Amino acid sequence: MKIHRLTVSEYISENCFIVENEDTKECILIDTGSERERIRNFVKEKGLSVVCILLTHAHFDHIGACDCFDVPIYIFKDEMDILKDNNANLSALFGIKFDYDVNKLNLITLEDGQELEIADMNIKVIHTKGHTKGSVCYLFNNKYLFSGDTLFKGSVGRTDFISGNQAELLNSLKYLIKNLDESIEVFPAHGESTTIGYEKKTNVFCINLQ
Repeated sequence: MKIHRLTVSEYISENCFIVENEDTKECILIDTGSERERIRNFVKEKGLSVVCILLTHAHFDHIGACDCFDVPIYIFKDEMDILKDNNANLSALFGIKFDYDVNKLNLITLEDGQELEIADMNIKVIHTKGHTKGSVCYLFNNKYLFSGDTLFKGSVGRTDFISGNQAELLNSLKYLIKNLDESIEVFPAHGESTTIGYEKKTNVFCINLQ
């Protein structure tokens, strides 16, 4: 398994991750926020085959290029209405109009605790509401956590947008730091990667929950 980070910035800087099975050359995209042609070119240059897209939540900077491949798109069940509401996904606030029809996307909804087996990788869905009501983290092979806008290196996601809730976010963080091994690597949608252990020791939001 190999993790590629492609920081896209058509709107604001956001990490799109390409998770590759090095044996089969299949890959999973996480949070295709913008710059669809750049994402397509990266995949083509690496000789990869995209099998699906995972969305950690539905804010505009995570969904802008989710039509870049004709593959299933996974999203948590409580986030569907945000995906389809331009006010809730903040695209209207920033004056952004997507050039795809969300109703024509191949959307698959997820449940909390659901486990997926895709491209010979095990993926656990962890509902981490707070930044939005349907935010999730994806735990790959019990080693790598893609945390979206829930947990950043040294910080956490905002809760002042539609469906955000600070108390819920703190509860989600508490779950992560109490249930995940400190060695697990964390790949946020913004900023640098980190580990659960490092955040437990240094992130003020996590320290206060222990």
